[in-house]
Amino acid sequence: MYSRKHNKGRGRKRKDDFTWWQHRIEILKGHRDSVPSVEEIYDAASKRHPKIDNVIQAMKPWAGIKLALLSYYIGVYSTAIKSLVKLEDSKICYIDTFAGSGLVLTSKVGNKKVVLYGSPSLGMIVPKAEGKSFRMMDKFIFIEENWEKSLILKTVSSLIAEKIGISEESIQVINKDMNLIDYKSLMRKHKCDHALVFVDPYCCEPKWSVISQILDLPTDVLINFMISEVRRQWGSSKSKENAALDEYFGSREWRSAKNERDLIDLYERNISSKGRIVYKIKVHGQGLFYYYIMLVTRRTSGGNPWLEPIEKRLKPRIEKMSGNVFKRLISIFEGDIATLDKYF
Repeated sequence: MYSRKHNKGRGRKRKDDFTWWQHRIEILKGHRDSVPSVEEIYDAASKRHPKIDNVIQAMKPWAGIKLALLSYYIGVYSTAIKSLVKLEDSKICYIDTFAGSGLVLTSKVGNKKVVLYGSPSLGMIVPKAEGKSFRMMDKFIFIEENWEKSLILKTVSSLIAEKIGISEESIQVINKDMNLIDYKSLMRKHKCDHALVFVDPYCCEPKWSVISQILDLPTDVLINFMISEVRRQWGSSKSKENAALDEYFGSREWRSAKNERDLIDLYERNISSKGRIVYKIKVHGQGLFYYYIMLVTRRTSGGNPWLEPIEKRLKPRIEKMSGNVFKRLISIFEGDIATLDKYF
């Protein structure tokens, strides 16, 4: 699959990058020991929901870049949290605020329909797939406003739970707008000592008052800052009222922005004002389309040593990956093309 036509130094780096991405795709497909393949779960869910393809999240293939980033951070979190929350009876939760159906159906790659595990499913399978040193979450809380997606998510999460040996009682699917949740009460109800929270909106749905509440809790948070959609709304609303942007930023300060950089900086300042560390990672789609994933955590007395791989390995790998190259990676994995040599 991988050709050694390059010089020794560069060839090794390229092989490492390729192997890293191959590992991430194996996770997204469930092609690892101890977890079911996504095809197995999709087939089983399809029998219960014959029109599943009309409901589950349809995405471009490069949405997998974001999911690869998430799966990596779930692994980082599940190992680092063991030293942060040391009580044996402590509860660690995974909260997905725009959970979808648990599966992602991409547009065709070659002649194939490609299914990947979505963000809620990754919270369940990643620690199991990665091995004994990774701490499993104790509770899984999935919030999805769309009723049909929430029904499929209940099925998908139940099927995964059965396959990997976790209790269905540890999973809660909430069919509700994420802005209407009291997250402090939610964590108290489930006895969560700490939580990893994923916020993956379509645009400006999360109100800053809600994000602020989540940041006040013992959480790590991954936020998808959809700059293209934010910029579009900002561009058409400079001289108009826009309640959605007011609520998204928590003020009308966005009106003073001169460009998208100002919008990004404003949101990052809001997060930093909560005493949080923010790592921004740029995710490229097709053409000029891109967005930022913001990794948000608290500074620890030990200096957050587990974040070093984020800066040195994760960030450069994600930011140099384009949507088209990721689509070709999927094609390699699916066996449609033999090599991606010139990219690695």
